[in-house]
Amino acid sequence: MNPKADVPRTHFHIHWTKTDRLDWQGFATRHDALSSALELAKRGEPFEIVEVSEPCRLCGAKASSAS
Repeated sequence: MNPKADVPRTHFHIHWTKTDRLDWQGFATRHDALSSALELAKRGEPFEIVEVSEPCRLCGAKASSAS
């Protein structure tokens, strides 16, 4: 039994501030989230990268994944 299996893994989401929503996709690193946000954002579209370190209802990320 792996004692860390139930420990949530830190991951990152894009928070689209204009619509006040988190993007469904989780990213393993802040850099990955930022790169994706820069590709997806329309010109001038505000966003921030949010760190999540608890089980995520949005993407289902747990200790084993943060895809």
